[in-house]
Amino acid sequence: ERLYLSETLLAMVFGILIGPYVLDWVDPSEWISNKDVLSQEFSRYALAIEVMIAGVTLPKKYLMREWKSVAMLLLPIMTTMWL
Repeated sequence: ERLYLSETLLAMVFGILIGPYVLDWVDPSEWISNKDVLSQEFSRYALAIEVMIAGVTLPKKYLMREWKSVAMLLLPIMTTMWL
């Protein structure tokens, strides 16, 4: 805790170390031929987990106080995104 390193930074450094450029323990190019699709899917999962964590850590009274902005994001904007 005294180094002020985030978990994201440590995970990235760990991924670089075990990846194909340093230790070559994990090589994603063996799993799928198109690395862009693999990167996109991993990014989608990571983003979904981060958004879920952010939602869970909100204070309990946040939705009561900010219901208009939440409704504006959830109803028209998210519906448009899925269309």
